[in-house]
Amino acid sequence: MKKVGDIVKDKTLFFVKSGETVLNVAKFMAEKNIGAVPVLSDDGKLIGIFSERDILKRVVAKGLNPAEVKVDDVMTRELMLALEEESYEECLAKMKKAGIRHLPVVDRENNLIGMVSLRDLMDISLDDKMEKIEMLHAYIYYRPPFEEK
Repeated sequence: MKKVGDIVKDKTLFFVKSGETVLNVAKFMAEKNIGAVPVLSDDGKLIGIFSERDILKRVVAKGLNPAEVKVDDVMTRELMLALEEESYEECLAKMKKAGIRHLPVVDRENNLIGMVSLRDLMDISLDDKMEKIEMLHAYIYYRPPFEEK
C-alpha cells in the first residue's frame, strides 16, 4: 500500500511565509495553480493553511480588502496532519472525517515535507483499483497450457 510520504517526496512544496497579504498569497496560488498553501513562521514551522475556502469565507464574504488583510488573520490554524508513513487510504479517511481537501504531510520530527490534495489521493486510489481489476481479470480468464497425453 502506497505511503503518503512516497506520494509527496518528488512533488514541489509551495508555501508562503507568515505576514504576507491575502492578495499576494492569492496571486501566488493562482500562479502555481494550487487550491491551498501551507503558511510557515519565520523559523520554518507550519502554523496554518490558507485555502480558496478561506479567501471566500473569511475575506470576500466579509468584505475585507485582500491587499490589507494578513494571511495570518484568516488562515486555518486547527490543522489535520498526515504522517509520512500513513497510507493513502488512512489519509483519505482523515480528509473525509474532517471535511477537508488538503492535508499537510509531516515527518517524524513534525517538519513539513509536503501537501496532498484529495485529487492526489483519489488518483492513487483509482490506479490501485485498476491494478486490482487487471489482476482479477487475468486470474478469471487465465487458461493453463493444454498438454496432450
